[in-house]
Amino acid sequence: MNEEKKGFKLSNFETDEKKEVEGVWHEYAPGFKLRIARANNPKSEQLRAKLLEPHIIAMRHGKMDADVLSNIVKEVYAKTILVDWEGMLDEEGNEIPYNLENALKALDLKDFFDVVHNYAESMRNYKKVVVDEAVKN
Repeated sequence: MNEEKKGFKLSNFETDEKKEVEGVWHEYAPGFKLRIARANNPKSEQLRAKLLEPHIIAMRHGKMDADVLSNIVKEVYAKTILVDWEGMLDEEGNEIPYNLENALKALDLKDFFDVVHNYAESMRNYKKVVVDEAVKN
């Protein structure tokens, strides 16, 4: 009788680099979805480094202005993490098109930023192979 070995395959940590940079669609609510790239992908890291460069001395001395840092993070997310959306509506029910200006406004909302950030941080969303845990159990 062959007993199945218990453990975790290293390949379970493999992610799809294309998904990480180009983003994957996440249906947040019926009719509303977000295309979100992975946090800390190469494009976002490159932009973050460029935007932080003028502030490097202040950062080294612990004097980086919190508002400046927050704005840099939001700009990185708007340009490289939040890639697109469908079904974003204003209060009158009109569709809000995805563009940089609208993305920055949306990311100003703490809870919206948190939704995008939490999705972007999860390795599970960018896996090469999606493992169906229900099949394993």
